[in-house]
Order: sequence, then structure tokens, then C-alpha cells
Amino acid sequence: MALTIYCTYVHLSRKYRLTLRAGHPGVVDLHRPASHHQPHGSAKDDRVPGRRQVTDQSIRLRMLVPDEIPALLELWRDAGLTIRREGREHPDTLRRELETYPDNYIGAFAGPSLVGVVVATWDGRRGWINRLAVHPDFRRRGLAQRLIGAAEQELRGRGALVLGVLIEPENEASLELFRRVGYADTPAALYRSKRENLDV
Repeated sequence: MALTIYCTYVHLSRKYRLTLRAGHPGVVDLHRPASHHQPHGSAKDDRVPGRRQVTDQSIRLRMLVPDEIPALLELWRDAGLTIRREGREHPDTLRRELETYPDNYIGAFAGPSLVGVVVATWDGRRGWINRLAVHPDFRRRGLAQRLIGAAEQELRGRGALVLGVLIEPENEASLELFRRVGYADTPAALYRSKRENLDV
């Protein structure tokens, strides 16, 4: 008997998979806001490897709330990240995810402005760090590393013993950043996905 699957797309990518089995501890106090702000957003962290980093402790990390989705999308757009408006990054899809998994999205705030974000997801076996972005005005301050540490802390709290991140091979800045904080390459791994359509 033949099995027919409609509207699927299988993608084979040469992404690198980096994993962390014993990383650096990062103690971060993550909390939700007492009130909703109207933040702005922006771009991937491209810190220069080897340059001295200055951590700005005035930047507070906390979980995002659904009302901050417009700022999140603005941040990703300005960062140059692909935004699938009809799929995973549709505002309604993001709202459902934030309401269902309120601890997945960790934001960095300078006052009311969203200046960095990371997404920490847990599949029950492995923790994943996704869509790390930092506003260009706040780079080279160690903020990307703080966000990674916060994501690791959150995922370890859920029981993750192995943490992973998928990085495009040409993204040398991200590869170097994650290696610097303890992630090892697993270049033999291939990323395959099945999609409902090309937009998701």
C-alpha cells in the first residue's frame, strides 16, 4: 500500500552541530516584568574574537511576554535573521509558543528596550539554543555570552545534560563564540527537516 504525504519538504543542510556536555556555570536571576514595556530590537552579535569584552551589568535579563512579540520580530529583522512570517515567526504562532512555553524566550533589556534575545528549547532529551541576537549598539560587552549562560541555566534546570546549537558554517563569529564558551564541533552530523511548506 502506497503512502502519500502532501505539502512536505525535506531539507538537507550542512549546518554544524555543536554540543556542550560540561559547560561553564552561569548564575542569572531571570524574572518576568511587573509591567509590559514597548521595546525595540536588533542584531546578531559579531564580537571580534580575542578582543577584551566589557560586560554591562545594567542590562537585565528576563523572560519575554507575549506583548513583546513586535519588539522581538524587529530585533530579528534588524539582525538579518530569516523571519518566516507565514510559519514559525508568525505573530500568532509566536504568541501560542510564548503562552505554552513561557520560559523559552530570554530577553536582554537596557531600560525598556529589548537589546538581545536567545531561545532555549528542551525536547526532553537535549537542550537547544536558538536565534541568539544582540543589538549592534550593545555588542562587544559580553552580552551574547550572558544570554548563552542564561539559556544554559534554564535548560539545565529542566534536566538537560547535553546542550546543542545549530550554526551555518559560514557564520564564523557564532562558531567562534560557542567554541569559546565550551561547545565542541560535531561536523559529521547532518540536519534534516520535514516541513509542511517552504514558509514554515
